[in-house]
Amino acid sequence: MAPAQIHLPDPQLVVDSIGTWAAGDPTLAKLLSGGLPLAAALGRFGQRLMEAGRAPGAVTIFQAALALTPQDALLWTNLGIALDRAGQGGDAEVCLQHSLALRPQQTDVWLLLGGLKQRTGDLAGAEGAFRAAVERDQDSALGWQCLGMVRQEQGDYLGAVQCLEACVARGGGSAAVWASLGLFNYRAGRFARACTAYQRAVELEGTNPHFARMFQRTRFLCDVIEGQAVEAALRGYRQRCGLAGPQADREVVELMKTALGMLAAFGHAEAARRVVVQWRELRPDSVAAEYLSRAVCEDGQLTRAPVGYIVEAFDAFADEFDAKLVGSLHYYVPRTLVGVLRHVADGQRRYDILDAGCGTGLCGPHLRPLARTLTGVDLSPRMLERARALGTYDYLVCGDLSDYL
Repeated sequence: MAPAQIHLPDPQLVVDSIGTWAAGDPTLAKLLSGGLPLAAALGRFGQRLMEAGRAPGAVTIFQAALALTPQDALLWTNLGIALDRAGQGGDAEVCLQHSLALRPQQTDVWLLLGGLKQRTGDLAGAEGAFRAAVERDQDSALGWQCLGMVRQEQGDYLGAVQCLEACVARGGGSAAVWASLGLFNYRAGRFARACTAYQRAVELEGTNPHFARMFQRTRFLCDVIEGQAVEAALRGYRQRCGLAGPQADREVVELMKTALGMLAAFGHAEAARRVVVQWRELRPDSVAAEYLSRAVCEDGQLTRAPVGYIVEAFDAFADEFDAKLVGSLHYYVPRTLVGVLRHVADGQRRYDILDAGCGTGLCGPHLRPLARTLTGVDLSPRMLERARALGTYDYLVCGDLSDYL
């Protein structure tokens, strides 16, 4: 029996229509003339349509084939794939699940189901499907890789590392897998293991500049943690990366910012202090270097980040802010806050609203329908440029919020 939400045509209607379909398509006519059973011929024809990029037509053909053989797990899988390609992900998931109910040992179908769930943001469901795949085939390198990738999306970097190590042990050690191992170890603060993994990725794909750069960055971290003088570690980094001139200066400052954050985050306090001291020597005029030096060295007189540091940090982040916060981190606070405001606001009134720390204006479009006037205040000129481009605010003020209030 087919799932309730998946429509299958009447079997007799399929039989009565097959002559008309064959007359209109020589490919189907040839398949039928080869002596295949009708459902099998339709199944192959549906696959040909899929190969030709005609997913909606393939959906119709697979449904017709299933009307004749509703217990065929492969046809349910193919219908699911066709529905997914036709943009009907919900129905596709139902078909894949039904295929697995008919034949649970299909490792490849568990992987397809996991991938579909992962794309739609159902990470728990994706993990369950990938886990089912590797339970049925412990030697599936792809299954372990998929399980590792979904675990890293869940923020479980050590769990992701374990899965990718299992993938490598089963012959899945491509350059991309080794680089992912490097990244997940890096995010877990295991810099020596990250360095080794990135080195392996570079050995397999030496033309990839990202792999090479991350190998050198993790090597720099390891050198500093092991006690090498920061100046000497930087000199080695420049030589290995072939850096010279202004590009070298920019790259080194970015390296030290990143290294400082990672070292401090994972308890390498002494190494972090040595890095920030070297940064201050290279950039004595940097507000960020001065502030972070005092913060890392636990200056008791430091009560808040200075305005100059905040401006420097958020100006640098302005162009990527929306993509990182909304796209990557799924930041939903503006929508939630405005939902609360709409609940308590008088629908007949408009208000004079202050968007405090407006940044790039994420709240602006949500607040505009409630506002008589809408004012945004932020310290970062670059952030305010992005907010101004929206055309949402009546007034935008560059300054400290406390001073403005």
